Amino acid sequence: MLNYEVRKKFFLRQNLIRNNKVICSHVFQANRYLNYEKY
Repeated sequence: MLNYEVRKKFFLRQNLIRNNKVICSHVFQANRYLNYEKY
């Protein structure tokens, strides 16, 4: 049971990290696009 909880937490953390990376790359691309539009 404990092992399952630990694995679940680990999996959720990995998922969060992956989602944050995806979001950051999207935001970065959007910002770059907006800056490109300005000039």
